[in-house]
Amino acid sequence: MRKKEEDGNSKRTKIVTSILIGGVAAFVCCMVILAVLAALVTGGKVGERNLYQLALAICVAAGFVGGRMAVKRAGSCALPVGACAGLLSAALLVIVGFLCIETMELGYGALIVLVCGLAGGAAAGLLGGKRKKKKRK
Repeated sequence: MRKKEEDGNSKRTKIVTSILIGGVAAFVCCMVILAVLAALVTGGKVGERNLYQLALAICVAAGFVGGRMAVKRAGSCALPVGACAGLLSAALLVIVGFLCIETMELGYGALIVLVCGLAGGAAAGLLGGKRKKKKRK
């Protein structure tokens, strides 16, 4: 009985650490790519016309990368692990936005960023994970 409880706790710990590592990795990835994008816009290489849509696409891609990393580390529960990692990265983006921008308010913009991170992580969860082997007859 004691052995199964320890296995359950270690599995939960592995899943939680996978989500944390994937979420932070996605956040860092997103911040680096957004900094490069900001430098390109400042240098005049990229126009400002579709900047918001491009930033959301970067958020989705970063959520996918972090979700994929979390799913590979966790090994099980692929969809929830990937979705939580993507959501964590997007939540970190929103929190940093609130801390850095005084005029930012909780509205549709923050909600869209959260949904984009969730979508990227969920896509990684759908594509990732260990597949069950088919039994031969």
